[in-house]
Amino acid sequence: MATLETTPENATHWSASKMAERTGPSKSTIGSIWKTFGLNPHRTDGFKLPNDPLFVEEAYDIVEFYLEPPESAVVRSVDEKSQVQALSRSQPAFPMMPGMPEKRTHNYFRHGTTSLFAP
Repeated sequence: MATLETTPENATHWSASKMAERTGPSKSTIGSIWKTFGLNPHRTDGFKLPNDPLFVEEAYDIVEFYLEPPESAVVRSVDEKSQVQALSRSQPAFPMMPGMPEKRTHNYFRHGTTSLFAP
């Protein structure tokens, strides 16, 4: 129950070794228990479609370009947003259930940005 109902201090999810430290059994025993009940504390699930009205059409164009690029073409992908964001979720994560990963809302509050560039 601790895997489903709590999170470790200073961490987002349980690892087998952290859970073993807390409860007593070895980390391999914890892993076996998690496997038996279909628990994967490290997995999260979610996807949010952008609110861009042309998103679907643009997505089709991009996928088609990757699947059938023009002859001798070089395909590069660049993210136009270089900022590292400090953010927090607008709602707490939905708890993990047996056989299901943890789910989180995609809505968040921004607390500022900084840019990170690498050569």
